[in-house]
Amino acid sequence: MKVIIKADDLAGYPGKTKAIPKRWQKFVDIIEKYNIKATIGVIGNSLLFDDKEYFTWIKDYHKKGFIEFWNHGFLHRQFDFDGKKLYKEFKGTSYKYQLKLINYTNKLAKDKLGFDFVTFGSPYNAKDKNTIKALNNSDIRYWFGIDKKFHGKCISKRLDIEYPTHIINFKQFKKNLKKYDYAILQVHPNSWDKKSFKEFEQIIKVLLKKDAIFILAKDI
Repeated sequence: MKVIIKADDLAGYPGKTKAIPKRWQKFVDIIEKYNIKATIGVIGNSLLFDDKEYFTWIKDYHKKGFIEFWNHGFLHRQFDFDGKKLYKEFKGTSYKYQLKLINYTNKLAKDKLGFDFVTFGSPYNAKDKNTIKALNNSDIRYWFGIDKKFHGKCISKRLDIEYPTHIINFKQFKKNLKKYDYAILQVHPNSWDKKSFKEFEQIIKVLLKKDAIFILAKDI
C-alpha cells in the first residue's frame, strides 16, 4: 500500500522568537526519524511576511526531498453572518476569486521560496464547480479531492486517523485499516498533544510492518 501523509495548515509566526511552531518541527523530526515522506499544506498568507527563518525552514526541507509543500489556499477562512455559515474560501465564491487565490499563493511560493506548488488541497476540503475550473486554469497538477472534470490527478482515498479532527486515535485507525492501493492520512500536527504524537508514531510503525510505502502527492 502507498501512503500519503497530508499535513494541513502550516503557518509561521512572524516577529516571534521561533518562526516555526515546535509541534511542526516535532512532526518533521518524526518523518525524518522513520526515513519516510510526507506532504505539508502551506497557508498562502503566511508567505506575505518577510520572515527569513520561516522561508529558510521550508526551503531547507524542500531541498532534502522527503517533504512536499503544497498550496492550502490563501486565507483558510470560512465566512458567516448571524451565526449562519454562508461560504468558504473555495465553496460559494466566484471562479475569478478562487483562481486569484490559487495563483497568488503559487506566485508567493515562487517568489519567496523559489519553487512551485504543484499540489492543492482546499481549506476544510471544500470545493464547488468553480474550484475545478480554477484548478484547470492554474499550474496545479495534483489535487486532494475528486472530480472527473479535473484535468490533473485526483487523490481522494482517505484513511482517517484523527477522531475527532485534530486528535490522533490509534484504536480507530486499526478499525479503519484495510488493504488499499493508496491511502491519505490527513493530519493537523500543530494541534497535537504528546499522546497524539505518540499514537502517530504507533501508526507509522504498524504501516511500515505492513510494508507500506510513504510517498509524496506528486509521486502518486
